[in-house]
Amino acid sequence: MVGTYWKNGTTNRLPSASVISSILVQGNDVYMLGSTGYWKNGDFINIPNAAGTFSFFVSGSDVYVTGYTATSRNTLTAAAIYWKNGTMVNLTQNMDSVTAVSANAIFVSGSDVYVAGILGINFGNEVAVYWKNGQLNYLTDGYDAKLIAASGNAVFVAGSSLNSGDVYWINGVEQPLGGNGIVSAMTVVGTDVYIAGFTYSGPDQAAYWKNGVLVGLPNGSAATGIAVSGSDVYVSGNGGSNDAVYWKNGLINILGEGGATGIALGN
Repeated sequence: MVGTYWKNGTTNRLPSASVISSILVQGNDVYMLGSTGYWKNGDFINIPNAAGTFSFFVSGSDVYVTGYTATSRNTLTAAAIYWKNGTMVNLTQNMDSVTAVSANAIFVSGSDVYVAGILGINFGNEVAVYWKNGQLNYLTDGYDAKLIAASGNAVFVAGSSLNSGDVYWINGVEQPLGGNGIVSAMTVVGTDVYIAGFTYSGPDQAAYWKNGVLVGLPNGSAATGIAVSGSDVYVSGNGGSNDAVYWKNGLINILGEGGATGIALGN
């Protein structure tokens, strides 16, 4: 298996990559996330002590990556961590009795750093949380916070609730998603919230939600990434025949064999 990305439908392979989990474009630079580091314009940057990664974000010249070390997922040494330009930041270093934790997603707006994840104390029930500049916030009825974004004065988090399946929160207030869904990617444009994933009422179907309203995507089993430009909605995902695909306003485009894990728009 070789890590692959497509630019305007043209296939590009990274022989040193087995999997590319997500992609971001900043100006003329293309960033892709791997298991222990990231590529910038085809050059791999290793993250010190990273045993795995979950997500990343690029802000100006700064690269933020969430993930884990060999010890940060152990119950006796559990820690929620991210790296900024390779320097580790421990979000739980001043907390006692952390026995389960994961920093699943990161978003940066100006000088504000938001991290979403899951936290368990003293072997108790794990709950959905997010940090803003290191300050911990709990999400009502939340089990797992998978995605995070901010716009204006609002913080948007998508994930799993204890009683309502996958949902999203706006400033901590739970919002429903139409249908039985699993979320995988999110972007916010102004006050509009776009979330990609799939529904499982019957055969799995790729879908996205705009402000909680379900939009089904034809000939796909899962949507993995989402980007918006003006009135156009682009969604990456997996086609019904094990194809990497993307949809533009619901119209499917087949890229090749395999699966697409993310999508980004460039100039």
